[in-house]
Amino acid sequence: DFRKVFSGAKIAKQIVWKGNVSELSYFVKQFYGKLKYVEDLKQEQWAVAINCFVDESGGTYERTKLRSQKIPARSKIIDSVLNTLK
Repeated sequence: DFRKVFSGAKIAKQIVWKGNVSELSYFVKQFYGKLKYVEDLKQEQWAVAINCFVDESGGTYERTKLRSQKIPARSKIIDSVLNTLK
């Protein structure tokens, strides 16, 4: 399912994000904004993220909280993971 998120295919079940909310926010910002791995979603990347990811307890993320996070301490790890997706 994780790979399907990036291919544009429909996912069968939501993906559990093991990091914190700021790490998911950074991941989404880098993936859609800076690196432009997919087409421009016209600010709908947050809706896509909310539909695709849940937290470890199965809870959903809030759009406004997700998009307003600061750069996390583990941003370099996320950057290295994103670089492997090229």
